[in-house]
Amino acid sequence: MALLLSCIDKFILTFVLKIAVLAQFTREITSRYARNAR
Repeated sequence: MALLLSCIDKFILTFVLKIAVLAQFTREITSRYARNAR
């Protein structure tokens, strides 16, 4: 049970990390695009 919980915890942690990286990447891309559009 503890092993399963740690696996789920790791999965959630990596998932959140991926989401954060993706959000940062998207923000950089959109800001660059907006700067080029002007």
